[in-house]
Amino acid sequence: MAIDKYYLKPLIFSLLFTFFAFSSLAQTGDQSKFFISGRIIDSLTGKPIEYATIGLLTQTDSKVVNGTTADSTGLFNIPDVSEGTYKLIIDFIGYQLTEKKDIIISKNNGQINLGEIKLSSKKTTLKGVTISADKNIIENKIDKLVYNVDKDITSQGGVATDVLKKVPEVTVDVDGNVELQGNSNIKFLIDGKPSIIFGSSIAEVLKALPASQIEKIEVITSPGAKYDAEGTGGIINIILKKSNAHGINGSFSISGGTRLENGSLNLSARSGKFGVHAYLSGNGALRSTSLNNSDRFTNDSSTTSDMIQSGANSFIRGGFWTGAGFDWDMNPKNTLSGSIGYDNFRFDYTGTGTRQILTNDLSGNTISDFNDASVRSGNNHHNAYDINLNY
Repeated sequence: MAIDKYYLKPLIFSLLFTFFAFSSLAQTGDQSKFFISGRIIDSLTGKPIEYATIGLLTQTDSKVVNGTTADSTGLFNIPDVSEGTYKLIIDFIGYQLTEKKDIIISKNNGQINLGEIKLSSKKTTLKGVTISADKNIIENKIDKLVYNVDKDITSQGGVATDVLKKVPEVTVDVDGNVELQGNSNIKFLIDGKPSIIFGSSIAEVLKALPASQIEKIEVITSPGAKYDAEGTGGIINIILKKSNAHGINGSFSISGGTRLENGSLNLSARSGKFGVHAYLSGNGALRSTSLNNSDRFTNDSSTTSDMIQSGANSFIRGGFWTGAGFDWDMNPKNTLSGSIGYDNFRFDYTGTGTRQILTNDLSGNTISDFNDASVRSGNNHHNAYDINLNY
């Protein structure tokens, strides 16, 4: 079959137009399939890094083009990349920022797999690490038990006697007498040294020593050879508060009630290796009165006897501590310190009583009627100085 020349030219033109149209469409479709892929892993373990951030930027002006994140296996894919030269920025917490340059997308190389990209962990050098923790209220050590009074806020408003009632293995009776594991033969120390303030009644001294002035109490049930034979029942060492803070520091506390009142003032100053401190603490038990009454009836074969007694006892107690000291750290192995302290305690009491002894025969006739009255009073006043110089 012959084709007319009239139709041949239009046919050839149509075929050429169709070819170029399909060619153009093919090129557009190929560009939409351009992508960059890869896998992010740890440089040491080889494990995938999940959710690592990947950014695609133009290499010439660092303009952000696209971005994605790695999946649970570390794989990533950035689709629909136009022709050009790019760089990848890969980042993740705890790893060094990694950059991949010279990634060229072209018609001949539009699908680029970068393979495994290894990220290195950041290396951080610490200048120093300080680990701190609060002390427990009670510490069991090899040679002693320590009760940290300053960590027990419930002990700050009382006196030393109140604190000792909370110390394990120590018992205090209603009169303030102290026993250690049932033994009352105890040696008391202040800051590891004997103190003349205990030369008077220990029970009264402990009732006048404010708990706010005590840092801790050490209980030694089996004293070593460095302690003398006194105190076979054990040793109770009362450590008073000191301040090592630099600058000028101070604290003030006061409490009151119908039975006991407390107050304390602490000041300290430190500059470099030298420091000074001063304190004033006191308390007072307001006058208290206790009443007592008794009625005792007895009889025998010929008489009956009725003894009626009544009385009242009143007491007042108070005292204060004051002092100052210094410490000088001359070098890491030599320290010079000194202190002077003064304490004053008092305990006054009065008592009154009446007694009647009525004796009758079996018929109710009075044989005798004896009456008497008594008045008792006493006081215990004590003051002392403590001077220490230690090297």
